[in-house]
Amino acid sequence: MGCSSKIAVYVVVFMYLASWTTAKRNTALRQAYTALMRPALSFCICASDVELEMANCAVYKREFPNDACLKCFFKCVFTEICILNPDGTIDRDTLIRTVPGVDSDIADKCISTVDEETDLCEKMYDFAVCLDLEIFGQQ
Repeated sequence: MGCSSKIAVYVVVFMYLASWTTAKRNTALRQAYTALMRPALSFCICASDVELEMANCAVYKREFPNDACLKCFFKCVFTEICILNPDGTIDRDTLIRTVPGVDSDIADKCISTVDEETDLCEKMYDFAVCLDLEIFGQQ
């Protein structure tokens, strides 16, 4: 086997291992992320009047339909886990400390993305979508 063939095999193996490692990391992060939200889910599903299936799809399957109740569901969840302050600001330090996969760069990017939004339901929905994309990438 020539050098170029060996290199091609190494590249394929490396790419496979990298994708497997990323998938495994994303699965662990997703489990930790959903575990953080789990205590607030029942309360927030009732409080926001979101359909159970829609909330579950958002949390567990990364599906974010444009729905007013779902948006208020995220406002409730982030309030319950102490990320959304009573004054409508996002607690950056708590976010970084408690949400798996969030570092200062992700926090700053997602906070700045929603900073000007005054509708708190819309703000926290957009924030949830931003966090999801930044932590887990495109679907």
